[in-house]
Amino acid sequence: IPNLSGGLVLGFVWQFVFNSVVPGAASSLGLTWFTLPENLLLADKNTALLALVIVGTWQYAGYIMMIYLAAIQSVPVELGEAAQIDGAGPVNRLLHITLPMVAQAFTVTMFLTLMNSFKQFDVNVSLTAGGPSTIFAGQAIPGTQLLALNIYSIAFAGNDLAQGQARAFMFFLVLMIVSIVQVRLNKKKEIEL
Repeated sequence: IPNLSGGLVLGFVWQFVFNSVVPGAASSLGLTWFTLPENLLLADKNTALLALVIVGTWQYAGYIMMIYLAAIQSVPVELGEAAQIDGAGPVNRLLHITLPMVAQAFTVTMFLTLMNSFKQFDVNVSLTAGGPSTIFAGQAIPGTQLLALNIYSIAFAGNDLAQGQARAFMFFLVLMIVSIVQVRLNKKKEIEL
């Protein structure tokens, strides 16, 4: 529960922002498209997923920036100074010294971002609850119901615990395979001091 409460509150706050603040700011700027009820970010099936991406980016941006900042600060100053003495410009120092030295941070942040994106549940529930609906293969389905929310909906809302457990196990296998492949690919680009 403590893990979910922050994401739930975040989703409700951003729901207020998307439904009240953005249309209010748009009407004061004369942008009438955003003020129509059917064009609200969360009500339109084409922009509701974009709203989830915006909230997810905002939620994790500070955490990811702290990892990058720590990695950049750990790059030895002597390497940059030596390259500058050898005539390397700022772009060459960035491309050939700084970025290779912070490759470990790329591995960590890509892993965290990928895993958090797959497991997004709390913000998905409180912001869109899986809606608005869209048509897929001639059938109405929830347009923003991500994998974790889908598993929850089948297991508990649909009272099909066996299928929910089977999907959760498959979800675990997919996450494990994707994370192993991603980490191995990124580890090849890392250098050590």
